[in-house]
Amino acid sequence: MEERMKKREEIEKIAKREMELLSGDNKFAIYQLKEYLPIWHDIAYAGYDFITKYGYTPSKEFYDMTYIGKFDGNEEIEKVLSGIFIRFNTRLPYDYYGHSLSVSDVIVIRNNGKLKSYYVDEIGFKEIDNFTKELLNENTHNVHKSYVADFRKRTEKYYHPINGLSANYIEQTVKYFVSCFFEDYGFDARVIDAVLSGSRSRGLENKDSDIDILLEYEGSEREDDVFTALSKNAISIEGIKVDINPVNYDQSGDLSYNLFKAERYLAKKESSVLEKLKEKQKEIKPNDKKKVTNNLSI
Repeated sequence: MEERMKKREEIEKIAKREMELLSGDNKFAIYQLKEYLPIWHDIAYAGYDFITKYGYTPSKEFYDMTYIGKFDGNEEIEKVLSGIFIRFNTRLPYDYYGHSLSVSDVIVIRNNGKLKSYYVDEIGFKEIDNFTKELLNENTHNVHKSYVADFRKRTEKYYHPINGLSANYIEQTVKYFVSCFFEDYGFDARVIDAVLSGSRSRGLENKDSDIDILLEYEGSEREDDVFTALSKNAISIEGIKVDINPVNYDQSGDLSYNLFKAERYLAKKESSVLEKLKEKQKEIKPNDKKKVTNNLSI
């Protein structure tokens, strides 16, 4: 009994990490049926055809997340799934408290900003959309909201106001413009959110920098078509062109995933800028360093 209680406590700790699965990329999670539920005796270790024949579906509410890890994003999904199955049957991680991966377990994969769930079947793996939808409905709003909020906080720290205009003012202006644009031109699209990104969000802009905006929308319109249409009808704020990059969850992932990619790019750009400053400072005489540094343009 004591051992079972300890196992249960560890699984509950892992379950609290579920939101990690919905941020970043190249992650997987293992879900296994809750052994204390009566339904466990009906569907545990049963194939997909068997459980659906008797009216069951692999619902998220019947499962616990028992492990979360990373995988090589360059491999094909079938190879990733097979590799996970072999690993969790032959060399279990020390921090894994579930049973060996078996039929009726579920593997959830996050790759390229998208989430997919796979039922471990008697032969191979069966993709189960309903499990993914339940998982997203349960967690996505909180994860999405948290990462976007953190990105905006960092922007507040580094952003240089454009003629007194805040980042929030610019974002709201773009959201209003694009919403009206979609409506006026009959686009099957609805704006979800818009976030200032690019060099201005981290104070790395120069005099020729545009205002870069990541805009998430939902609807059937292709991202390329939306981008082209918005580019042809581009707006300016205080004489500076606004470059809008539209993203749609079904095509390139949600806003939080695309901001995650933007953050990595900005970190590299910041490192490059600092290296250039160091190189310039090496060329400056010690007595003139402070004077010239104040006039450097990055």
